[in-house]
Formats: sequence, C-alpha cells, structure tokens
Amino acid sequence: ELCDADEAGEFLAILDCCRPYHYFHVGCILTWAEQENSCPQCKKRFTDIGVYDVQGALARVTRAEERDQDFEEEGAARSGEEEEEQTCGVCGRSDGEDFMLLCDGQGGRCNAAYHYYCVGLPGTPERDWH
Repeated sequence: ELCDADEAGEFLAILDCCRPYHYFHVGCILTWAEQENSCPQCKKRFTDIGVYDVQGALARVTRAEERDQDFEEEGAARSGEEEEEQTCGVCGRSDGEDFMLLCDGQGGRCNAAYHYYCVGLPGTPERDWH
C-alpha cells in the first residue's frame, strides 16, 4: 500500500534539522518520531516537523519529543528477492525512475515513491540523501 495524502490533505513533511532538506511522507515521519527524533537520513536531531499539503502550503508544525530509537527491524528484505517496480503516488506512472523520491519510513516498510516534479520540488537533492 502506498502512502498518500491523508484525509486532511497532508502530504509532505520536512524536518527542522536538515540542510539540504529531507522530505518524508507525513504518516511515515510521524510514526518514526514516536520511536526516534533524529532524521532517518542524516541522523541529526529534530524538534519540529513541518507538514505541507499537496499544494505545498505549510499546514501545521508538530513538535517532536526527544526520543531514542528502541526498534528491532523485522521482515528485512531477503537476498535474492526481486525489487518491485515503483510507481509515483501522484501520477501513477513508473517511468522516470531517476526522478523518484523513495520513502524509507515506517522502519523501512513504506514503499511509497513520488517523482520530485509531481510533489512540486525543483529537482532531486544534490547530495546523497538515503
């Protein structure tokens, strides 16, 4: 199941600690923040999560409590498993793999993908972001 905008139209979350910004699905990073308040990508501590709607407008800011992860990975990908084709959660297309942003939220269980241009970003991050 792909993560999409929720019923309130919330779609994308940005942490206050990351430069350049790291983008996450709202549900994924809020689930992550229940376990850990460091960025899953750069490991910097965050205190605030900016939540944006599908038009790119700031919908709300959520304060994160200081937490240290206490999570054991379950269901890690087995070697030899074929990788599933990723489709964009906005346009539904699987082309443009080089333009996809992949979510690694929910302990790595989220398999959502979005073209950067479908979520209103000017490009993919310039640095390694995963």
